[in-house]
Amino acid sequence: MSKTPSTGRPGVPMAGTASPACQEPQNVTLDMNGSALGFRLLCGCAPLLLGLGSCASIGEGFFSAGDSGPYSDRAFHKEGFYVAGFGEATRIEGDFDDPIAIVDDLTNPTESVAVPELDNGGGYSVRAGYRWHKRSLEIGYGVSEFDGDFLGFDLDADVHTISVDFKEFYRVETNLQPFLFVGLGMPEMKIDNAALDLVTVPPPPPRDAELDGIQINVGGGVNFYVTPQLALTAQGMYTFGRYDEAKTLSGDESILGTIDADALTAAFGVSYTF
Repeated sequence: MSKTPSTGRPGVPMAGTASPACQEPQNVTLDMNGSALGFRLLCGCAPLLLGLGSCASIGEGFFSAGDSGPYSDRAFHKEGFYVAGFGEATRIEGDFDDPIAIVDDLTNPTESVAVPELDNGGGYSVRAGYRWHKRSLEIGYGVSEFDGDFLGFDLDADVHTISVDFKEFYRVETNLQPFLFVGLGMPEMKIDNAALDLVTVPPPPPRDAELDGIQINVGGGVNFYVTPQLALTAQGMYTFGRYDEAKTLSGDESILGTIDADALTAAFGVSYTF
């Protein structure tokens, strides 16, 4: 695809050139085919990172059809690789919105995982991706922390998530560009002192529990471009999350069913395109 020389201002080609997003505990059951988060990250996310550079060239026809160079005559923004940082506020629902829930269908029948009721939490995420004319593909890493309660005991939790999102932008000829997005995430939740043994006498002391799962991301927002390279972003996201593997007192456990962890997140941040 041919490139049209630019004056450095978006949308203005050089002269001479053509313009071309106390109750009874409730049993929660988990499933036997989850895999460890580290293996998922290696197999799922490393190839995506390596593939971003390839997508920038081989995807040009699909992602930027009708463009003409880094400053398209039909778009305010600059195209290219970008990095972004966000502050986030998250509410987790599902089984974490229940005052008492416990997972006891583990491979080891003597062990259980307490599922606390979580307050609204906060955190951050960092992201990198490639922006075309009306679309972008990005990979992100986020951390959120939550205060939790289980029968009066503090069972706080933090969540680390790797995600990949595809965004579709609108009104790209202006500096205020709405967008929608969809993606996948791989969360890992650590819960303080939630790994229990309620059968063995005397019971061993509790330990931290870890849950691994998967989530589907859907959402939307708006980019406000201060310059063609610098943008402020506000977005909302709903995640359909399920945890299907746990690390308990004796190590990794396969469990029957899932722990529901749907969540709503509001994020505000800034991005810069190189």
